[in-house]
Amino acid sequence: EAIAFELDLELPYKHIHDYCQKYLPVASRDSIYDLAAKFCNDSFKLPLCLFFHPKIIAAACIYSAALWRKNRGFDCGLPLELNGHQWFKWMDAAIE
Repeated sequence: EAIAFELDLELPYKHIHDYCQKYLPVASRDSIYDLAAKFCNDSFKLPLCLFFHPKIIAAACIYSAALWRKNRGFDCGLPLELNGHQWFKWMDAAIE
């Protein structure tokens, strides 16, 4: 109400899609993307978009999707390290 509902934000979907296309194996790409997009949809029920950059939200959604797959007994589909760097550093080096 204080901002008169005039809020324009960059959405994390583009970052999720770009990361999945570039770095995930073809076998798990669609599954991880679909799950991450669902986690992203659910994130809008929380004020995350007001506190975190879309790349950070995208990284959290991708990681949540990989953990969900792993906990269900599937291959997590996510390399935890790429060329000696933690996987989320490929989205943005500033992410901790």
